[in-house]
Amino acid sequence: MELGWRGIRCLVVEPNEHFSGNPKAKTVHQRTLELFRRWGRGIPDKLRAAAPLGADFPSTILYVTRLTGQLITALHNATPTDSGNRFSPERTLRIPQSFLEPVLREEVRQMPDVTLRLGWKLECFEQRSGEVRAEIVHVESGARREITAEYVAGCDGGRSTVRKLLGIRLDHWPGLKHALGGVFRAPTLWSTLTFEKAFHYNVLNDDLPHLAVVGPLHPPDVWFFDLMGIDPDTLDPAEVIRNIVGRPIPFELQHVAPWTVHNALAERYRQGRVFLLGDAAHLQSPSGGYGMNGGVGDAVNFGWKLAAVLQGWGGEDLLDTYEIERRQFHVRALEESIQNSEDNELLTPGLEDPIHGPDLRQALAEQIQRTKPKNFQSLGVSLGYRYANSPVILHDGTPPAPYETSRYIPTAHPGHRAPHIWLPDGTALFDHFGQGFTLLKLGSHEGDCSGLEHAARDRGVPLSVVRRSEPELRELYQAGLVLIRPDQHVGWRSDTNPENPAAVIDTVRGGFNEAERTDKQ
Repeated sequence: MELGWRGIRCLVVEPNEHFSGNPKAKTVHQRTLELFRRWGRGIPDKLRAAAPLGADFPSTILYVTRLTGQLITALHNATPTDSGNRFSPERTLRIPQSFLEPVLREEVRQMPDVTLRLGWKLECFEQRSGEVRAEIVHVESGARREITAEYVAGCDGGRSTVRKLLGIRLDHWPGLKHALGGVFRAPTLWSTLTFEKAFHYNVLNDDLPHLAVVGPLHPPDVWFFDLMGIDPDTLDPAEVIRNIVGRPIPFELQHVAPWTVHNALAERYRQGRVFLLGDAAHLQSPSGGYGMNGGVGDAVNFGWKLAAVLQGWGGEDLLDTYEIERRQFHVRALEESIQNSEDNELLTPGLEDPIHGPDLRQALAEQIQRTKPKNFQSLGVSLGYRYANSPVILHDGTPPAPYETSRYIPTAHPGHRAPHIWLPDGTALFDHFGQGFTLLKLGSHEGDCSGLEHAARDRGVPLSVVRRSEPELRELYQAGLVLIRPDQHVGWRSDTNPENPAAVIDTVRGGFNEAERTDKQ
């Protein structure tokens, strides 16, 4: 979508014509919705309309012994849905990938520069001078076609054919676990519940081999469940559901599948004209929700840079910064998801014991309240990540904000996502950013910034100027001039006009030379 939005002709090869029934990637972060919002067309609103639980469904997560058992503790506002007015123009959205993908696919269908080939898969490719020649195969008929492209983006998942054909190693991190997930229909479960409605329930009892996650998927009667850290071959899914509920109820299994939690990072993201994005480049535990959300961030970072190169205003070096920048986020996400998975080791025998159970539940509740909130409230990672040491970011010598998991500190330090603010007319500052670069001229700054505009125009770099006089905006951004990249990250800021505007523009577009590397200002 990033490429289609920018008018870049591209072909999407997708072997699956239909959407998976597996309810993976159930939470869309605020940052992801911000990136969708850039594309216009009301995409976040369409996703909210498609979300089966609705935007107002409680975000509480309950830890219980069974759905009809004892309460251990509750995490209220576990997903930060009410932070939208403070830190982002968007709110975290609870929508399974199986509901999200149809909305995005329909948007892609309406883009004249994007061709979808559903039911086709990539079989092989060969890189040549200035192009990639690939062979695709129709899954059902076996028909073959040869296609030629300038670049290839491998967004083909954890078992990536593109990665394997390139011979790129997948480096595994700790935390490999086997899991069992499924979907079941239970018409009377809502009325059987002992507890309030919640986003999901974490169930712990002596009849389950590990913590089980269960929650509503599609009201009024469709639910999901997941168990990680188990041997799926030894489990009876129906018995698992009975142990989760704790009371006989009618239910129907609709989908059951084993899966594996991998934590891994590709040794590199690029080989020539071929790139790896999403799960093809990084895999992590679902704890924290960094997988799909991280993949969208990859697509936007890579997409605007590839478009810049194809349109002639981005330097070839710009494409190398995709890995430099995104790997930083993936390493942090992996560290966080592994820690979150370790914090799920909450098995405590005897939680339902009539004598010792109350004290055990109290002790476990204290442990959960101490360790688990950051599993769900991780704005410091999802909004506060930064691109340090990127060659297309001009750092201003000021210290970056502290990097915490649960606490997001808005900052316009170069490399960070530009901080959000609501403007007096009710619009978000983000909505005034252009499709290319945006130069914010803030407060009472009256200096001539025409040098930056001329340098951008001479190099074909799309640049729009936004002038705002609000004192709070000047205070938030800590500069009178701020250059915002197409992905809403700060590329440069200063209180004075640069002595060498051309060097600034050349740096952020990836078109710098060795002399300019040492004289960026």
